[in-house]
Amino acid sequence: MKKLSVLILAILIASFFFNTTAEAKVLLPDASGYHSDWTGTYADIDDYPNNDGDASYNTASVPSAFQTYNLENYSLSGTINGVRVISYVKVVGTAEEIRPVLRVAGADYEGTACSGLDSSGYKYCSAYWSVNPSTSSSWSTSDLTNLEAGVKTVQVGGSWEDAEYRVSQIYADVDFQVVTKKTKYHLFQRATPLNGTDDRSFTFSIGDPLDDIKSAFIEIKGVADPSSVNLDVAVDNSASTPVSYDATYVINSSGRPTSFSVNHDVTDYFKTFAREAGEYTRYIHLKTNNIVNLVNAKLTVTYTKIIPPTQTGAYVVSGLVYSSIFDTGSSGAAYNSILWKGSLGTGNTGKVRFQMATSNSSSGPWNYIGGAGCDGSGWFEPASPYANTPAEVKCYPQLNNKRYYRYKVMLCSNDCVTGGDYTPTVNDVVVSWSP
Repeated sequence: MKKLSVLILAILIASFFFNTTAEAKVLLPDASGYHSDWTGTYADIDDYPNNDGDASYNTASVPSAFQTYNLENYSLSGTINGVRVISYVKVVGTAEEIRPVLRVAGADYEGTACSGLDSSGYKYCSAYWSVNPSTSSSWSTSDLTNLEAGVKTVQVGGSWEDAEYRVSQIYADVDFQVVTKKTKYHLFQRATPLNGTDDRSFTFSIGDPLDDIKSAFIEIKGVADPSSVNLDVAVDNSASTPVSYDATYVINSSGRPTSFSVNHDVTDYFKTFAREAGEYTRYIHLKTNNIVNLVNAKLTVTYTKIIPPTQTGAYVVSGLVYSSIFDTGSSGAAYNSILWKGSLGTGNTGKVRFQMATSNSSSGPWNYIGGAGCDGSGWFEPASPYANTPAEVKCYPQLNNKRYYRYKVMLCSNDCVTGGDYTPTVNDVVVSWSP
């Protein structure tokens, strides 16, 4: 009888939610709007983040002069707290009033007049609408289609004071809700000592509508031989050994085997490509000048996700998460079962199910299969929908006797056909296999 081995992959999909916060999506002018009483174009006032002052601006010198510009499309979906129109304005002469303007659904809405305007410099001038002023209801994404922002001059007294009004910047902030989430992935563990170079791929996925990558670190652990070791690390999108590395970590062993842990910061690099939900593959490159044993690596990504609007069926039907590649070390591995740890949504709604792929090569191919038909349309599901219930992995002829494996997780907010109000959270995945 073969000895049963259980790989507990407790850090592959460990997700932790933190505080809910508000962030702003900037919408810049991209075309002329309905009103054009001022002199100038949107190219004069679309500077961001800094305005260029008197280098380019729009100008007006008569009362009730409107100027609005069409704003770029809002591409995110989520709970919108409000919309703020922002402008930077200046008055040369005796000031009357200037007000921010929001144009929604063909109607103009004026904010409170800005104060303290003079010729000494451009002043911040804004107005905030927590609800859609045309409906008096909460904002929706569709409300932002054909949105316009601008300014208006307003006469205060009985006669108009002779003054020149200038605006050097106009844009809008869409204030939406996000939540911070942390996800951890096991990248690899070497079965043999490292003394030289190691170049290998890793895959991670983000299943949420992504707002921003806040941080990304790869933790590398191992045991260094008695002599000191230089560990070079690089992360990129090439399988080739790099000419130069991102960083060098010096491990002082002090004459005896020494365990170590280093955190390699890849935040800036991840920001360049991880911009939406999806699966990503990159390469990690290691180089040592001495022997290091038990080398393993873990990726931790912290990001903000957009909170969907609160409504029936608010969540998407399902989302997919792909594991990294795992080496059993045995070409005769038999795969027995898979289970998950975590929780279903409120009221125990939703489903969690799996597919598996195995290969004799660490580079694949990866053909994910499941269910009674052992094909790409079937899924392994536990007899009970709740956590800690193993799902038997059948499909023995297709999956067994292959050294490497990956799995795919489908998280369904309801029945995997229609969207639900809550989402399951998977913290750990446990794969049972026999060597």
